This record gives sequence, C-alpha cells and structure tokens, in this order.
Amino acid sequence: MELQPDLLLTIFMVALAFAAAKYLPRLMAGVPFVDPSAVKARLDSEEDVVVVDVRTEGEFMGGHIPGAVNMPLGHIPMRLREIKDDLAALKDIPVVVHCRTENRSTRAVRVLKRSGLANLSVMNGGFRRWQKENLPVAFPGMEAEADDEPETEAPETEAPETEAPKAEAPEEESSDTAAPETQAAEIDTKRDAKSANDS
Repeated sequence: MELQPDLLLTIFMVALAFAAAKYLPRLMAGVPFVDPSAVKARLDSEEDVVVVDVRTEGEFMGGHIPGAVNMPLGHIPMRLREIKDDLAALKDIPVVVHCRTENRSTRAVRVLKRSGLANLSVMNGGFRRWQKENLPVAFPGMEAEADDEPETEAPETEAPETEAPKAEAPEEESSDTAAPETQAAEIDTKRDAKSANDS
C-alpha cells in the first residue's frame, strides 16, 4: 500500500495544527510555566508570591488554591484600572497565574504583562493539575475559619458537657429498637403456631 503524497501532506498539516494549538499560547505568553508542586513550595516557604486565579467566581467558589486571589479573566482590565496607582509597587512581585487548564491564564498573563507587571508565570496544567496532584484546596470561608480558631476554642471546652447526654441516647435507642425485633419474633411465633393449629 503506497501512501499518496497529498495524504502525507494532509496528515503532516493536521499534526502541525494540533501542535500549534497546544504550544502557540505558551509561546505567545512569553513567560515561564511552573509546576503546581513548585507553586505549593513557594507558598509553603511564605515567599512573597501572589497566586491569581483567573477562573470565574463560580469556579473559584467550588474550590481554589489556598490564599489565591480571584480575578476572572474578563475583569482584569477593570481591576488593573482600579489599582493603577499601585502597579509600580507591584511590578517585581512574583505573580503566578492559573485557570482551570492553561488557556485563560496565558491570555491573562499577556494583559498583566502589558500593564507593567514583570515577574509573571503560568501554572502548568492549571487548577485541574493542582487537584490531580492532590494538593490542598480551599473553599470560601475556610481562610476565615482558620483565622477564627482561637475564638472557637472556648465552645469546644463546653462540648463534653453537652455530649454526655447524647452518649446515653444511643443506648436508649438501641433498647427501643430491640423491642420491635422482639415483637416481630413474637408475631412470627404466633403465626407459626396458628398455622400448626389450622393444619
């Protein structure tokens, strides 16, 4: 079976189109790509790094990287106008941008770069890869709860007093549940006895 030159050229062009679709956004972003584990290491070391999540607010509410700032892609120009006076101070702070995969984050990085931010990178594989690597995920309110821990310690000392009656309740319930079982056994015995008498 001989392959036609036109067919080979078509296969080559399709393969080239797929490669371009995957790697062209990376080339156009013009910033380094970092792995999620490297982002986590930077956060754990308390390095001065800002993680910007460009997913929608709904996606962000469904789980996000702890400490990330939500700035949906469509809101970036407006948010940059709001902080334009502070941009010079933020110019060299490391910013890691991510979305669900990598598509929106590469576009966001181009906008942020034009605004004057210089130390930008994109997280490889986005939030999907972060989750795939089983890295920690925060949900709205988790950060606030962590900050409130000292205030919630006092109610925990009261918990044993209120739990003592609850511990007794299951025992009573188990004795109540035994009664219907006993009643069912008695009904079966009576039914067996009645069928024996009818025979």
